Amino acid sequence: MFSDGTISWGRITILFLFGYRIAISVLRTGFSQMIEKFVACLVEVIIREKITTWIAQQGGWVSASVYITHYFYPWWLSS
Repeated sequence: MFSDGTISWGRITILFLFGYRIAISVLRTGFSQMIEKFVACLVEVIIREKITTWIAQQGGWVSASVYITHYFYPWWLSS
């Protein structure tokens, strides 16, 4: 997802949504012992791809809320 070197709020949002969906699936299927390993892998991606650095350079999570409000909130209301 980040192999081309491009980081964006959209890609970060998708990464966290993917992580959420996988975690819920793992819990529902009874493999709760895998959650710790999955979270460790997700954190590894976030560190390796320098996502935390990019977030800080963009103004932190406050800027994410501006992005989400601007791009997702209107769509969410119209659904």
